[in-house]
Amino acid sequence: MAKCGLILERLIVSRNVRKADPPVSPAEQSKGKHIREQRETLGLSMKELAYDAGISSSFLSAIETGKKNPSAGAWRSLQESLQRRSGRNESIGERLIAFRRRANLTQEQISKSAGISRSTLAAIERGRQPSKMTEIALEQTIRDLALKYKIFFNR
Repeated sequence: MAKCGLILERLIVSRNVRKADPPVSPAEQSKGKHIREQRETLGLSMKELAYDAGISSSFLSAIETGKKNPSAGAWRSLQESLQRRSGRNESIGERLIAFRRRANLTQEQISKSAGISRSTLAAIERGRQPSKMTEIALEQTIRDLALKYKIFFNR
């Protein structure tokens, strides 16, 4: 009976021990420095960039300081956020198309979430410039749906 308790105790202890993260390569560390430089150049706080990219600010801090490697999804999200903020971004229509494909959502689903008609959404995807209010609603919808469907990864 004592042996069974010892095995159970070892199992519990081994499940609670956190595995160490793999060491971060110098190339990954320079990626983190690059992210920090871009963020600071744009005048963004860590919290703003992290929110926009859909990751936690503590994870962004770990990336910038070279303590953690970003996943491919996190790296893509950070790059997209920085491009969007720098003005070298694609149109809202192009972002909608890319997001819909990545999230595997229909125009109907996005238009319903954004509170606009499907025909308006289709016109925006074809290149029509939306009003500022519609653009803000679409950006917020993309952000909300990205969190809901876990399009951007925290790790």
